[in-house]
Amino acid sequence: MKNLTLYQIHKSLYKITFPKIVIKILDVGGKVNLLCENKDEMEYLDNLMWTFSQLSFIPHSTENDKFNEELQDLIIAINSDHLALHNKFLIISSIDLLTKFDVDLVNDVFIITMDNINTEHLFTKLGDKLSNNKMKFFVQNIDNTWRIDYNQFVE
Repeated sequence: MKNLTLYQIHKSLYKITFPKIVIKILDVGGKVNLLCENKDEMEYLDNLMWTFSQLSFIPHSTENDKFNEELQDLIIAINSDHLALHNKFLIISSIDLLTKFDVDLVNDVFIITMDNINTEHLFTKLGDKLSNNKMKFFVQNIDNTWRIDYNQFVE
């Protein structure tokens, strides 16, 4: 992992904001993995990617689909084995998931969560995984504006 970007999104704006962040990451290019904690979360995010906008959807597959991984830019999975071919970006919804994943397999990690992010907890859980990596922390306000928490940047 080279970069860790945390997005703490407001609960009432989750259904709109989460897919927009995913699109932004996809626009950078490359393959994107979305690692989920459980089957319910995977199904919820799968549905959200198909229905977040009346005019568009985000093409993707889940680990349950029969697909050619080489042709998919976004794969949603619970089992990280399905993510082996897509090692550019990883999106997860909790810090706990990051502790279970070998972050050296990906270039950039994005945590997109509604949970309050406690950076002390993050550093305690991740320890050496964060050393020599850049970290950015964005917090969404109720009015859909963003604030950057500069105190959380690590070089």
